[in-house]
Amino acid sequence: MNHNSLLLTFFSLFFLSSWPALHAQDGNFIEPFDTLGYESRAEQAAAAIKDLKDGVLVVRLRSDQRKIEALEGQLATPNLKEKYRQRLQKLLDDTRREKEVENKSLVAAFREHFDFSEVLFMYDTATYLVKKGLQEGYFLNDSLQADPHLSLQGRPFRLVRFGSKSGMKQRKSLIGMDLDFRDLPAPFPSSGNVSFWEGIVLIFKKEKNWKSDYHFHVSRFNDQLHKFYEKCRSKGWLE
Repeated sequence: MNHNSLLLTFFSLFFLSSWPALHAQDGNFIEPFDTLGYESRAEQAAAAIKDLKDGVLVVRLRSDQRKIEALEGQLATPNLKEKYRQRLQKLLDDTRREKEVENKSLVAAFREHFDFSEVLFMYDTATYLVKKGLQEGYFLNDSLQADPHLSLQGRPFRLVRFGSKSGMKQRKSLIGMDLDFRDLPAPFPSSGNVSFWEGIVLIFKKEKNWKSDYHFHVSRFNDQLHKFYEKCRSKGWLE
């Protein structure tokens, strides 16, 4: 067997073993923890895509608030040795800086690639305000500062987060959520669908690049939403 044949065999076996993780959020994949029948899931997904098209996508950004508060608590410990204080302070500063870079990269990706609906951004710490029905006061501008002029204005909305679904931790993606912050089941789109070669790149990717990752996922998510909306309209699911 020559070198090319060996390489092809290796990639084929490796990809087949990784395929379930890569396609865990495919619209045709029924996850084992999903107890809804397809008809119920399709109705829920169609209602969500209609509200989203007519309204707003709210992007929930991770704040790492618990980690930050834990570090702040440790820094407040009386008689803490200076060398430990410096380590904790550096970890706190690095955490805040990294989270800011991640979130600004995600916002920038949405500004460049998302046109399915209007989009607003909020921190996960404002989740309780959404559940209380507040329409404004916690949405963020592109600098991640709360802007009192940004509002839902009574429009329908759905949410999205960047993360992993339960039981599928290998690869993160953009995942839609309902008004109770529960993940929307397939066939509602996510950005987790990848082609063969995209899957190979993701598997062997060693260095995390938030900018390129977010641009890939937002562009993919936007395309999937457009396609799913047209599918729902052609099947009469939006009436």
